[in-house]
Amino acid sequence: MIKISRIVICVSAMSGVVLAQFDQSQLAMSQSGVGVRALSMANSVVSVVSDASALYWNPGALAFCPVRELSASLSGTVNSSVASGAEVKDGDEGRIQRIALGNVSWLNALPTSQGGMSIAVGLQNPYSLDYLVGFSGKDSSRHFKADGRMYMLSGGFGFQIAPGIGLGIAPSLLFGNRNISINDSITTYGDIYNYDIKQHYVGFDLRGGAVAEIASWLRMGLMIDAPQAIHFSEENDLRWQTGGMLYSNTDPGSGSIRGTVNGSIGAAVKAPWFLVSTQFDARAPRASAQKELAVAYWKIGGGASLELPVAKSGMILRGGYSRHEFDPAPYQLRYSTGDNVGYISDAANVKANHGDNLVSGGLAYEGSTLSVEGGGSYRFWSITNSQDITYKMSTIKIDASLSYRF
Repeated sequence: MIKISRIVICVSAMSGVVLAQFDQSQLAMSQSGVGVRALSMANSVVSVVSDASALYWNPGALAFCPVRELSASLSGTVNSSVASGAEVKDGDEGRIQRIALGNVSWLNALPTSQGGMSIAVGLQNPYSLDYLVGFSGKDSSRHFKADGRMYMLSGGFGFQIAPGIGLGIAPSLLFGNRNISINDSITTYGDIYNYDIKQHYVGFDLRGGAVAEIASWLRMGLMIDAPQAIHFSEENDLRWQTGGMLYSNTDPGSGSIRGTVNGSIGAAVKAPWFLVSTQFDARAPRASAQKELAVAYWKIGGGASLELPVAKSGMILRGGYSRHEFDPAPYQLRYSTGDNVGYISDAANVKANHGDNLVSGGLAYEGSTLSVEGGGSYRFWSITNSQDITYKMSTIKIDASLSYRF
């Protein structure tokens, strides 16, 4: 039996439009983050996170959250993509719009004889699987659309092991799904190829962290995320028309997705009238990955953010900027048959024209029992593949949350 993914690669090669593998590489989940405060501060919060989103950003920070709090948020995103190049006749400006649950979480501080200890649980929505590219060329056209989410059901705790030093850990269940639609056509011959995939994921994530309050005005944080282990299953449906004849083929598949170690380290300076936070992020390479895959190389980045309380109002202004190396596929996918094919980026054939940039800002009101937060971000990056087709991509995200402390 012929593996459907191999058929599609052959189909695209016939059309002269190689399934530029980075087009599908976004199976490697794009991190959109957790929490309105983090979004407003360009996700540079590893040393200052102060709510249940610490389950994701730094479980060690739970040791410094002496509250009982329920919180929930909604998230809206718009993903856009435009193609250009010598072989592109029409660049399709595609969009995927989505409104979804951001997170629902509970945080509870526990009484201790000294120091601090808190536990938290939450359903979080930190990863986006949405992706959209397309173009019409002189002799062929290609459109690729994927939409889906990956959720985390997390629980964790943090505790102070010494004055000003906290440690924490947070295991999580990962689950989600994704629908992919690929449409190729060769106008010269009238050939048409349609490929639909439905994928389902379940996996495990484990991360730990530490926070050190070196002084009343200086705090440092460290988070390490162990390699994620994810199992996937998929249903494939391939239909094509060539030579006036219609053909179809269906084929189920399954396999595993393996991540690598990644982490963040940061520092924050706090004064009564401002807070400045900086952060450095890194993803380690996967030793077993082939050298042509993006996952075989280090990827780094960082950011900085600013928080400004408005005197006597309870209002807080936030803003931030981060920049990372483009990382299309920080995972290695392997089918249960042993095939290393499918949605993996070919690092040798993809050129990142500039980094992966994120600009954000937000506003919050913090009362004695209720807090309301809103924030937005604009993420943009650009890639050129081996066919000299350039994709300019962007994501606009807006979040709003409500928290109740009791």
